[in-house]
Amino acid sequence: MKKLLIATAVGALVLTGCATNTPTMNQPITQQMHGEHAHKHGNHTNNSHHGIISKTYTCNNDANDANIVAHYNPDAKKALLNITASQLGLNGTDVEFKIAPTDSTSKSGSGMLFINDVNPNSKYEWHTKGNIGMLDITTADGSVYSLSCQSTLPTHHHIHSH
Repeated sequence: MKKLLIATAVGALVLTGCATNTPTMNQPITQQMHGEHAHKHGNHTNNSHHGIISKTYTCNNDANDANIVAHYNPDAKKALLNITASQLGLNGTDVEFKIAPTDSTSKSGSGMLFINDVNPNSKYEWHTKGNIGMLDITTADGSVYSLSCQSTLPTHHHIHSH
Protein backbone atom coordinates (compact mmCIF):
# COMPACT_ATOMS: atom_id res chain seq x y z
CA MET A 1 0.00 0.00 0.00
CA LYS A 2 2.91 2.35 0.81
CA LYS A 3 4.40 1.65 -2.64
CA LEU A 4 1.07 2.55 -4.25
CA LEU A 5 0.86 5.83 -2.34
CA ILE A 6 4.47 6.72 -3.17
CA ALA A 7 3.99 5.77 -6.83
CA THR A 8 0.79 7.83 -6.97
CA ALA A 9 2.50 10.85 -5.40
CA VAL A 10 5.50 10.56 -7.75
CA GLY A 11 3.17 10.13 -10.73
CA ALA A 12 1.21 13.22 -9.71
CA LEU A 13 4.42 15.24 -9.40
CA VAL A 14 5.61 14.06 -12.81
CA LEU A 15 2.28 14.90 -14.42
CA THR A 16 2.10 18.37 -12.87
CA GLY A 17 5.72 19.06 -13.78
CA CYS A 18 5.18 18.35 -17.48
CA ALA A 19 3.62 20.96 -19.71
CA THR A 20 1.75 18.81 -22.20
CA ASN A 21 -1.65 18.74 -23.77
CA THR A 22 -2.19 15.15 -22.63
CA PRO A 23 -5.22 15.04 -20.33
CA THR A 24 -4.63 13.71 -16.85
CA MET A 25 -7.09 11.50 -15.06
CA ASN A 26 -7.73 10.53 -11.51
CA GLN A 27 -7.14 6.83 -11.18
CA PRO A 28 -9.53 4.51 -9.42
CA ILE A 29 -8.52 3.37 -6.00
CA THR A 30 -6.88 0.03 -6.62
CA GLN A 31 -7.85 -2.82 -4.38
CA GLN A 32 -5.83 -5.92 -3.69
CA MET A 33 -7.02 -8.87 -5.70
CA HIS A 34 -7.69 -11.91 -3.59
CA GLY A 35 -5.50 -14.88 -4.39
CA GLU A 36 -2.09 -15.07 -6.00
CA HIS A 37 -1.00 -12.61 -8.68
CA ALA A 38 1.32 -15.04 -10.45
CA HIS A 39 0.01 -17.59 -12.90
CA LYS A 40 -1.38 -20.71 -11.29
CA HIS A 41 -2.54 -23.52 -13.54
CA GLY A 42 -5.33 -24.73 -11.29
CA ASN A 43 -7.78 -27.58 -11.80
CA HIS A 44 -10.27 -28.29 -14.53
CA THR A 45 -13.79 -29.51 -13.87
CA ASN A 46 -16.69 -29.55 -16.31
CA ASN A 47 -14.59 -27.71 -18.94
CA SER A 48 -14.03 -24.73 -16.65
CA HIS A 49 -10.73 -23.29 -15.47
CA HIS A 50 -9.91 -22.60 -11.83
CA GLY A 51 -7.05 -20.39 -10.71
CA ILE A 52 -5.34 -17.36 -12.18
CA ILE A 53 -4.97 -17.09 -15.98
CA SER A 54 -2.43 -14.53 -17.22
CA LYS A 55 -2.32 -12.91 -20.65
CA THR A 56 -0.14 -10.11 -22.06
CA TYR A 57 -1.45 -7.57 -24.58
CA THR A 58 0.28 -4.92 -26.68
CA CYS A 59 -1.77 -1.87 -27.48
CA ASN A 60 -1.41 0.96 -29.93
CA ASN A 61 -3.18 4.29 -29.80
CA ASP A 62 -1.92 6.63 -32.53
CA ALA A 63 1.89 6.50 -32.34
CA ASN A 64 2.02 5.64 -28.64
CA ASP A 65 2.58 2.04 -27.66
CA ALA A 66 1.20 0.60 -24.45
CA ASN A 67 0.91 -2.80 -22.82
CA ILE A 68 -1.40 -4.57 -20.45
CA VAL A 69 -0.75 -7.69 -18.40
CA ALA A 70 -4.09 -9.20 -17.39
CA HIS A 71 -4.49 -11.72 -14.58
CA TYR A 72 -7.96 -13.27 -14.81
CA ASN A 73 -9.54 -15.02 -11.82
CA PRO A 74 -12.59 -16.93 -13.13
CA ASP A 75 -13.52 -18.18 -9.65
CA ALA A 76 -13.80 -14.64 -8.24
CA LYS A 77 -15.12 -13.18 -11.53
CA LYS A 78 -12.37 -10.56 -11.41
CA ALA A 79 -9.37 -9.42 -13.40
CA LEU A 80 -6.30 -7.51 -12.27
CA LEU A 81 -4.75 -5.44 -15.06
CA ASN A 82 -1.27 -3.95 -14.90
CA ILE A 83 -1.48 -1.07 -17.37
CA THR A 84 1.44 0.84 -18.90
CA ALA A 85 0.24 3.62 -21.19
CA SER A 86 2.33 6.75 -20.75
CA GLN A 87 -0.03 8.79 -22.94
CA LEU A 88 -2.73 8.16 -20.31
CA GLY A 89 -0.46 8.71 -17.30
CA LEU A 90 -0.51 5.00 -16.41
CA ASN A 91 2.91 3.50 -15.73
CA GLY A 92 2.62 -0.02 -14.35
CA THR A 93 -0.67 0.85 -12.67
CA ASP A 94 -2.64 -2.06 -11.18
CA VAL A 95 -6.40 -1.74 -11.64
CA GLU A 96 -8.85 -4.38 -10.40
CA PHE A 97 -11.92 -5.11 -12.51
CA LYS A 98 -15.07 -7.09 -11.82
CA ILE A 99 -17.03 -8.90 -14.48
CA ALA A 100 -19.98 -6.83 -15.68
CA PRO A 101 -23.41 -8.16 -14.70
CA THR A 102 -25.16 -10.01 -17.53
CA ASP A 103 -28.18 -7.74 -17.17
CA SER A 104 -25.93 -4.69 -17.57
CA THR A 105 -26.87 -2.04 -20.12
CA SER A 106 -23.22 -1.97 -21.19
CA LYS A 107 -22.01 -2.74 -24.69
CA SER A 108 -20.82 -6.26 -23.93
CA GLY A 109 -22.28 -7.98 -27.01
CA SER A 110 -19.99 -10.98 -27.03
CA GLY A 111 -16.76 -11.82 -25.29
CA MET A 112 -16.10 -10.75 -21.71
CA LEU A 113 -16.65 -7.30 -20.22
CA PHE A 114 -14.93 -6.21 -17.01
CA ILE A 115 -15.55 -2.86 -15.30
CA ASN A 116 -14.01 -0.69 -12.60
CA ASP A 117 -16.28 2.12 -11.50
CA VAL A 118 -15.15 2.64 -7.90
CA ASN A 119 -13.81 6.15 -8.61
CA PRO A 120 -16.48 8.74 -9.46
CA ASN A 121 -13.91 10.59 -11.62
CA SER A 122 -13.30 7.73 -14.05
CA LYS A 123 -14.79 4.46 -15.25
CA TYR A 124 -12.65 1.72 -16.76
CA GLU A 125 -14.06 -0.93 -19.13
CA TRP A 126 -11.98 -3.88 -20.38
CA HIS A 127 -13.71 -5.81 -23.17
CA THR A 128 -12.06 -8.96 -24.52
CA LYS A 129 -12.94 -11.40 -27.25
CA GLY A 130 -10.45 -14.05 -28.29
CA ASN A 131 -7.02 -12.45 -28.47
CA ILE A 132 -8.36 -8.89 -28.77
CA GLY A 133 -8.84 -6.45 -25.88
CA MET A 134 -10.25 -2.92 -25.76
CA LEU A 135 -9.68 -0.62 -22.79
CA ASP A 136 -12.02 2.38 -22.53
CA ILE A 137 -11.55 4.99 -19.82
CA THR A 138 -14.40 7.47 -19.40
CA THR A 139 -13.69 10.53 -17.26
CA ALA A 140 -16.22 12.55 -15.26
CA ASP A 141 -16.44 15.16 -18.03
CA GLY A 142 -17.48 12.48 -20.54
CA SER A 143 -14.14 12.21 -22.37
CA VAL A 144 -13.34 8.67 -23.52
CA TYR A 145 -9.79 7.37 -23.97
CA SER A 146 -9.37 4.02 -25.72
CA LEU A 147 -6.63 1.49 -26.26
CA SER A 148 -7.00 -1.29 -28.82
CA CYS A 149 -4.93 -4.30 -27.79
CA GLN A 150 -3.94 -7.74 -29.03
CA SER A 151 -2.47 -10.55 -26.97
CA THR A 152 1.20 -11.17 -27.68
CA LEU A 153 0.97 -14.86 -26.88
CA PRO A 154 -2.05 -17.12 -27.07
CA THR A 155 -3.65 -18.16 -23.83
CA HIS A 156 -1.78 -21.18 -22.52
CA HIS A 157 -2.90 -24.46 -24.00
CA HIS A 158 -3.63 -27.49 -21.88
CA ILE A 159 -2.78 -31.04 -22.81
CA HIS A 160 -5.22 -33.50 -21.35
CA SER A 161 -4.40 -37.19 -21.22
CA HIS A 162 -7.04 -39.78 -20.76
